[in-house]
Amino acid sequence: GGFTGYSENIFSLGYGRMAGEKLSVGMNFCYQQLRIPGYGAAGAMGAEAGLLLQLTKEFYSGIRVKNPVTGRYGKDRQERMPSLYAAGFGYAPSAFFYVSTEFRKTAGQPVNIAVNFQYRPLAILLLRGGMETAASVYWAGAGFVLKKCRLDLFTTAHPQLGLTPGLQVLFHFKTKEHATE
Repeated sequence: GGFTGYSENIFSLGYGRMAGEKLSVGMNFCYQQLRIPGYGAAGAMGAEAGLLLQLTKEFYSGIRVKNPVTGRYGKDRQERMPSLYAAGFGYAPSAFFYVSTEFRKTAGQPVNIAVNFQYRPLAILLLRGGMETAASVYWAGAGFVLKKCRLDLFTTAHPQLGLTPGLQVLFHFKTKEHATE
C-alpha cells in the first residue's frame, strides 16, 4: 500500500523533567519534511508541550499541545503544520504493565481516540502496541533498555499508506532511582 514516491520525515528533540512529586512537564521541537515527486520537498519547524499528573499511585492524566502556532512550508508558505490538542488517562497496575487512552483533536479532523499498552516481561525489554480510531491505524513495537539509554523500534499499519517503520532513542540523564520510564 501507499505511494512509493511520497516521503515524510520528522526529526525531533525533546526534554522532560519532574516539576514536583506528581507533576512532569515536557517540551519537544521538531523539523518535519515532506517530499513528493513533481512537487519537490518542503519542511517546517514545530513545537509540542505537555503535562503529566500522577492522580494516584496507579492513575495518571495528561494534556499536550502540538503546533499551537503552526509552522508554514511549501513554495508559497501556504501549507501549515496541523495543530493538535490532546488529553488522556493512564493506568499502571504494576511496574510491568501500563495502558492508556488519549483523545486527540487535530485541526480540520474529527476527534481521534488512541488506546495504547506497554508490557515489560524483562527488565531490558518493553513490548508495546496500540490503535487509533480515526483512520484505523495500528502500531506495535519493542523497546530495549540499556543502562541510561532506550532504543525503541516500531511500525504503524495504515489502511492507505501501508507499513511505516520508526526508531526512537531516549537518554535518561538522572540516576536510575530517579529516572522514570
